[in-house]
Amino acid sequence: MRYAVISDIHGNLPALEAVIHDARKNHVNQFILLGDYCVGLGYPNEVVGRIRSMESCFTVSGNEEEALTPLSSIGREKWPVGQFGVISWMYQTLFDSNRSYLFSLPQEIIIKKDNFPPVFIFHKPQRYFLDTSPCFLNPQYFVRGMDEKKFDCLSYGTHSENILCNDIELHKLISFMESGVYVFGHTHIPLCWEYEGKLLLNPGSCGLPLDFNCNASYGILEITENSYKATLRRVAYDVNETLNYTRKSDYSKKNKVWSGIITKELETARAQADPFLEFAERYATDIQDNTRPFKKETWCSAYEAWCDKKND
Repeated sequence: MRYAVISDIHGNLPALEAVIHDARKNHVNQFILLGDYCVGLGYPNEVVGRIRSMESCFTVSGNEEEALTPLSSIGREKWPVGQFGVISWMYQTLFDSNRSYLFSLPQEIIIKKDNFPPVFIFHKPQRYFLDTSPCFLNPQYFVRGMDEKKFDCLSYGTHSENILCNDIELHKLISFMESGVYVFGHTHIPLCWEYEGKLLLNPGSCGLPLDFNCNASYGILEITENSYKATLRRVAYDVNETLNYTRKSDYSKKNKVWSGIITKELETARAQADPFLEFAERYATDIQDNTRPFKKETWCSAYEAWCDKKND
């Protein structure tokens, strides 16, 4: 059995289509989808509709799907605005059928077949690996390491493997876990590592990679009786198509800040959200605005100041 493992599409339909095409060429039988499907770029309904049309899928929810869910049970006057107003916009924009589909997704799926290693499918590494290296090998860690020249794109794989191999707390957790494959996303940084009969596989991000490589990222997991192996793949596609479409979309017009940050991330394949949030925190402190999450006026003004600073 060959699975294509796809995570963190973030509303990027061209990237998803490119990955599906590549997976089919590589004789994939089934798909594993790991969450964060629609928030970020300009094709939210199109991405969810495409996922719903796919056959032979194991699909779990991500943190962004879970952020949408509470809005169904609270009054609209309590919906988030400002910093998290994009969640309210997305809830309203999604077709009813797409919204219902996302709300129906489980947080975890475990595939168990006779004589085959089990596959544990979930979105965030924190579910099994809290406070260990699969969680902190994230975009912020990657940016710092690249800027400080601790590694480059070619040597990062060896660097991250050394981190994992020397993480004693991670080894303690793994020693009590069932042998098999643990598949997760969320970090937007690919990872593939095996230890004591457990394979950890993070395919990186299909729609919004943040490892300084703009090509869509996914994994292929091959499982036979009593064995498994995984490979990480990158797929080139027309990034400008997504950028141009998103910048002209209603999503961008109604969510200027998040759209601007995410399109910059897509363009550079480098984390931008956390640096902006740190800037926004300093900006709000300077103007003596202690409201958190950030209210709309402060949120938008901080973004304008951040853009001006980056253009200096």
